[in-house]
Amino acid sequence: HCFYHLTGKELSIRYLAVKSGTTYRGVSVRSVLEVMRKGCVLESDLPFDFTLPLNRWDGVMQLQRVPVTAYQKLEENKIEGYVRLDPQNLNSIKAALQIGPLIVAYGLGENYSAGGIVTQPSVYRVYHCALLTGYDEKGNWRIGDSLVPQEKFLSRYYSIPWIYQITK
Repeated sequence: HCFYHLTGKELSIRYLAVKSGTTYRGVSVRSVLEVMRKGCVLESDLPFDFTLPLNRWDGVMQLQRVPVTAYQKLEENKIEGYVRLDPQNLNSIKAALQIGPLIVAYGLGENYSAGGIVTQPSVYRVYHCALLTGYDEKGNWRIGDSLVPQEKFLSRYYSIPWIYQITK
């Protein structure tokens, strides 16, 4: 999933979601980054069950049994820090993408599951966190999303208000 591209390890989506306080409406990207800074268990120790409906938070958002050894490795599975980038400064975003993918958060609407280039929705239904992995020749943003198997592109005019770069 997308956090592997940031850390080189498969961090547990469920652990990040529970520890950051995710609800069915989303969560602050800074809350997820703070959990990553403190340490995270691996996906193999606490897998996300993609067969559960995402609106069933009672089942999705339980930590269940996590092996004690997983908690002993939190120090190994963390990031050093992060910096927020100015979403209006395209040059700094493109320069940061040369180093690696960026964590982004943006609003989703009814058209997010559609194919092609996703345009700005008229109404946000939820906020979502994903990876910004690049852009195409027209400037549309390439997104890596752990909840959507195919590559996504957001219109170059799509508002992405929260963009963060992981610091090593």
